[in-house]
Amino acid sequence: MFRNDHCIYHYLGDPGIFLGCLSLQLQLSHQNLDKMQTASHEKIVKQFIKFTNAADLKSALALFASDAVIDDVSVGEKFKNLTGVRMYLDKFFVGYNTVTKLASFEIINDEQVSAQVDFTGDFGHETGALNFTINDEGLITSIDAHLD
Repeated sequence: MFRNDHCIYHYLGDPGIFLGCLSLQLQLSHQNLDKMQTASHEKIVKQFIKFTNAADLKSALALFASDAVIDDVSVGEKFKNLTGVRMYLDKFFVGYNTVTKLASFEIINDEQVSAQVDFTGDFGHETGALNFTINDEGLITSIDAHLD
């Protein structure tokens, strides 16, 4: 076995060399995809915050899949599909003049990210979490929201 900057080679004949090199290239490609996915998920979360802070419901709704669900345990209700999502955003973000600040961001797995946030608005100040599920198309399929 030997290594250069791009491949690890196991000398088992030509197919072994190819497979050894391919294995490392696939591993590096997977790492690059993970980094791209993290950046993409973070961008979606930041766009959600930007649009809701601006009370831009049209742009915020464009981030959601048509069958998305927001489950907010602090209000004890689930808001389903784009109609429900619009109602939730209009009532709790626009209606209370909510301004959200991202405190921290964590990738949970390929589809889920957790955003710790600070909320301020007509209600005062609260902290909480928005746990996003994002599909392969880059659309939000669910948000589990709660206050601390």
